[in-house]
Amino acid sequence: MLTASLALLVALVSVLLQFRPAGGASPHSGGSMPPTMLATASASAAGSPSATVARPTASPSAERGASGAAPATMVWKGVDDETSLWWSTYTGGRWSEQRAFSDRSTRTSPALAASGGKVYMAWREPGDSHIFWSAYDGDGWTSPRRLDDRRTETSPALGVSGSRLVMAWRGVDGDTGIYWSTFDGSRWSDQRSAGGRATAGSPALGSAAGKLYMAWLEAADGGTYWSALSGSSWSSPEQLPDRWTTTGPALGSDGSRLVMVWKGAVEDNVFWSVFDGSAWSAQEVFPHGAATGLVPALNSRKGSLFMVWREAGDSHLVWSRYGSGQWSSPRTLDDRRTGTSPAVA
Repeated sequence: MLTASLALLVALVSVLLQFRPAGGASPHSGGSMPPTMLATASASAAGSPSATVARPTASPSAERGASGAAPATMVWKGVDDETSLWWSTYTGGRWSEQRAFSDRSTRTSPALAASGGKVYMAWREPGDSHIFWSAYDGDGWTSPRRLDDRRTETSPALGVSGSRLVMAWRGVDGDTGIYWSTFDGSRWSDQRSAGGRATAGSPALGSAAGKLYMAWLEAADGGTYWSALSGSSWSSPEQLPDRWTTTGPALGSDGSRLVMVWKGAVEDNVFWSVFDGSAWSAQEVFPHGAATGLVPALNSRKGSLFMVWREAGDSHLVWSRYGSGQWSSPRTLDDRRTGTSPAVA
């Protein structure tokens, strides 16, 4: 009987060994996963947006910066004859996917400026020379509002002077004079003539160290001029004889220094210069070979100076960021194209 019992035990052990995983591993400690677990893991790695591609959040409120302010924002008109307006925000080190506006359009370039935690936008509607405006607070855009007392043939400009938002624009029907107005958070002031200055294109506004500056392509001689706002009046226009452009300049700031960029007069190269509060630096060719046939766009935001432009010979938008005394290598945004100059704030 003992012999029969031993034989039965040996047979039982032999059967159990046939089901022992190779290598001695427990079924789920490092060997093969069961088919259901393997399928779940593969789907997580290959199909989950959070695991592969960083996509914009569904809630616009999540785009607010750490200070609660609206993030850096880009707006542009569609390509060719398309009049629709598109926008994108910069959060987490990248530009979000483009989004279309459903309640506004333009045939010229929009304008943007950041003030009081909001981003303001101004533009000229197709078939209407009046200027419209709207505000973005990080949650959404307000409905467009028309300013019945002001019209332009080109694009308006927006800037900030202290706590006031400032708008400047060229006249209509052959009027090359520059006009301006301020917004105190509730209403726009009546339009005023900037006096003694006229432009062949659109004026540019930019603020640095708490002061607002204007630059423009003078209609009379094609020179580049600039002026500063002090209280409720502009300083006398001054020409910058070392820089010429066929489109007009753009102004921006990294918070302390004013920056000017412009397209060359006989080539598409982009040039730039810095104003330290007392003098402009000598012009320099923008690094990395940036070129455009239109006016580049700059923003005025402390610590976040962006330049965005439409690359010459290509309708795609390209951008660069200024920091630690140098511009980053240009990056093309393959999902967006424009027929005019973009805006950034």
